[in-house]
Amino acid sequence: MTTPEESWRVEQEIAARGVAEIALFHTHQRHPANFSGVDYELHLSRFHNLWHLIISMRNPELPQLRAFAVSSAGVREVPLRVTADGAPTLSDGGAR
Repeated sequence: MTTPEESWRVEQEIAARGVAEIALFHTHQRHPANFSGVDYELHLSRFHNLWHLIISMRNPELPQLRAFAVSSAGVREVPLRVTADGAPTLSDGGAR
């Protein structure tokens, strides 16, 4: 969890660089990369129109990455595709 002050600092940094947020993420150290009810409530209370990425480090040699589109209508998993260089990309055409 970040403090409101840290979140505000990051928002200012993003604006100063002229870029846009597309997602937020958090990690699970001991659990799979599942999107929970708590994740849903926290996401809706602070973020609108952003994807939510969860990285599970349960097995550090094979981390699990999952992406979710979140709205007041619900949650849907966004398929990820790993490119030839090993970088994951969202494979839903960029729709949020």
